[in-house]
Amino acid sequence: MQYGVCGSGTCPQGLVDVDLSGNQITLEGLRGLAEGIASSATLAAIVLDNNDLRTEGGKELLHAVDRNKGIVVCSMENTNTSDQIRMAMEALLEPRRKLRDKLHAQQQQQQQQQQQHQ
Repeated sequence: MQYGVCGSGTCPQGLVDVDLSGNQITLEGLRGLAEGIASSATLAAIVLDNNDLRTEGGKELLHAVDRNKGIVVCSMENTNTSDQIRMAMEALLEPRRKLRDKLHAQQQQQQQQQQQHQ
């Protein structure tokens, strides 16, 4: 995984994965982070395990992930968020993962067909 934060939403290296587990992120910190999550053009996965986000932070995170259609993974274990927030996040992300997997399978099939024709 790559590590870092893109507060402005513009990451020169094209940040894809962010693991901020155990960084003592609270609601105040998450509010600033949420803006970068929502606007990142490359972010696909974020891990915020073991941070004290609470329900309000979980709502902020859910809203940010909802705005960023490219995110397919958002882990928030042991964050003091409600089961309802975690279930809503899973309901939001599951269709995205299924679509990603389907597109990946189609790409692999096309590559195999191209290799057979060479």
